[in-house]
Amino acid sequence: MSTATKARQEALDAVRERLRPREEVVAVLPFASTPKRKIGPDGLKVRDGVYQSYRRYRPIVVTDRRLFVLDGGRTPHPRRGVLAEYPLEQVDVVDVIAKRFNQNRVVLDLPDEGAVPFDVGGYEVDDLAVLRARLERR
Repeated sequence: MSTATKARQEALDAVRERLRPREEVVAVLPFASTPKRKIGPDGLKVRDGVYQSYRRYRPIVVTDRRLFVLDGGRTPHPRRGVLAEYPLEQVDVVDVIAKRFNQNRVVLDLPDEGAVPFDVGGYEVDDLAVLRARLERR
């Protein structure tokens, strides 16, 4: 089993129990990560939530109804399960920025978080296209 296949399966396993009847997974971005967040105006580091003052893996699973953000910490393996979940109606794509080495930065507007950048790699190009199609067609 390849690393990408194993990472996708781990992300799916982390959300499997939270799926509702007839809810279908449409995209999995197992290597998504958030870059380091700048220190806030109060001079303190952000240590909680989806977007922290530390680079963290945040695998994403998209269903036909919700977007799940998983807690991977410093590895792409979702160790603590689901960190946050959002109804798709409340999530917007702010921007997609092409980066080096077939990577992209997708900025999502998440409720209670604001604009959060996620870096996704070359293994996730097709799933990123599905994510954009789901969020931008509304």
